[in-house]
Amino acid sequence: ILEINHKLLNEAIQQTKTIIQTATFFILVTLFGTIAVSILFSRSFSNYLVRPINKLRETVEQISEGHFNKKIEIDEKSEEISGLAEEFNKMIERLQHYEQLNLNKILFEKKKSELVIENITEPVVMIDNDLNILLSNQAFNITFKDFISDKSKLEKLLIISDEKQDNKKNFYFDKDTLIINQKDGTQKYFKLIKAVLEIPEKEMRGAVYLFHDITKYRELDKMKSEFIAKVSHEFKTPLTTLGMAIGMLEDEIAGKLNKKLKEIVISMKEDYERLNKLVYEMLELTKLKMARENINFELFPVTKLLTHISKKFTALAREKNIELKIYDNSRDALMKGSYSHMISAIENIVNNSLKFTPSNGTIAIRLELKDNKINIIVSDTGIGITPDNLERIFDKFVQITDMTPGSLGLGLSIAKEIIEMHNGEIKVYSEMGKGSTFHIILPISLEKNE
Repeated sequence: ILEINHKLLNEAIQQTKTIIQTATFFILVTLFGTIAVSILFSRSFSNYLVRPINKLRETVEQISEGHFNKKIEIDEKSEEISGLAEEFNKMIERLQHYEQLNLNKILFEKKKSELVIENITEPVVMIDNDLNILLSNQAFNITFKDFISDKSKLEKLLIISDEKQDNKKNFYFDKDTLIINQKDGTQKYFKLIKAVLEIPEKEMRGAVYLFHDITKYRELDKMKSEFIAKVSHEFKTPLTTLGMAIGMLEDEIAGKLNKKLKEIVISMKEDYERLNKLVYEMLELTKLKMARENINFELFPVTKLLTHISKKFTALAREKNIELKIYDNSRDALMKGSYSHMISAIENIVNNSLKFTPSNGTIAIRLELKDNKINIIVSDTGIGITPDNLERIFDKFVQITDMTPGSLGLGLSIAKEIIEMHNGEIKVYSEMGKGSTFHIILPISLEKNE
């Protein structure tokens, strides 16, 4: 009986193990199957979610590159994704609208600019930093047709520099005036006006050039100068005769003069001297303008100018009871120019100071070097110049108000012409009742005097 029970128990245990193994197998199969299904489902679901997002991202990238004609197309029925895509499409439509508006505005402005430039009678050109012509009008294309296809000539034309001169064969610059030699032997004159264009964020640079044609004005000025020279020359002979006659009357060669007649002769002599001086100055100014390029420049020490001025004006100043002070801090500086013309310029300025400085006044002449420039400063304690007249002080034939009669003349105009001929400049500062200061600035020469 015990053996039978033991046998039955073993069989029951064996059956139980078999059942457990079978159950375990099915459980494991079910578990792995569930995991596999879950993985497949999650991948499919994530693709379902990510695919429209990727589409959205790709379209946004294209839009950011300026392709506003793209639209987001979502096939999935997710309300959230579809809603987002719809809002993006609305935004794209608005961007397309704004882009079209901006494009139309840009095209309108471009057309307007082209129309304005084309209707300007003066030559106009717009270039970029590489001297490529971006825009030009017909006047430029006709006047400068030989420069358009030649960048080297165009560079010389637009970049004003002593090193960029064209040996005066085709064109050259006289200060700020462009002079172009025409094939027919004539010349055209232009004032060059430049406006710089710069867009920092795009690193773009360029410029617009306007060539203001002043040929007619130069021709009129030349005719005026020739007329003045001719008239002045015609005045010289009768003036010489008049001067001789006044001299004979003054010396009483023709007979004794009473007191009244002597006063009349003195008045005639003063008027003659004033007229003779004016005619001389008119001729001198005309000569300067017409022979500007033919004046010979030489190297000389600047202190030589002060030595001459001191010798000439010390006695004249003493006669008027005016103190003449001279300060020379030139340190043996040299300048290249016409010594005789520079003497004439400074004499005219000092003469002007002597003329309008009362007795017991002071005239100081300073010569100094500053910023590698020669500075000649003439100061006086004269009657001064009103602010309104300061701008006109160097004009020709100007009667300065609040000054003594006879101030009509060309002395200061001649001085300015000579100084500018030497690539210098002259400034004037004045205060009524306290005096005036004339400041001449000239380039220093680094050459050595042989």
